[in-house]
Amino acid sequence: LAAERPVRAVILESPFTSGWEIAREHYALIPEGLVELGLDNLERARRLSAPLLVIHGTEDLIAPFEMGQAVAEAGRAEHLLVLEGAGHTSTYEEGGERYRSTVHDFLERHLGGAAAAPD
Repeated sequence: LAAERPVRAVILESPFTSGWEIAREHYALIPEGLVELGLDNLERARRLSAPLLVIHGTEDLIAPFEMGQAVAEAGRAEHLLVLEGAGHTSTYEEGGERYRSTVHDFLERHLGGAAAAPD
């Protein structure tokens, strides 16, 4: 969506490179629907014009860390936050204050006061 509409910043957490690649990681036989959908996140990342922050755990068993690295590189990410030991759904918990401050600082830089937490 961000590759097709103007946005001021993009944060991707635990991204995968494509439907095809994620299917190859998890299925002996690849579901035809995933291949038809394409879900080419590398191409979408290349088309981004907004600043990009990618967050990925090194122990992600769903979308391997290398996929996050590839998406970050394709999208010329401003920052790749690497969370050692974090899995696919534990980046926030594992990242703790480092996660929160990285996201806050990124949003503050690109959204200004709009990034402030509501009272």
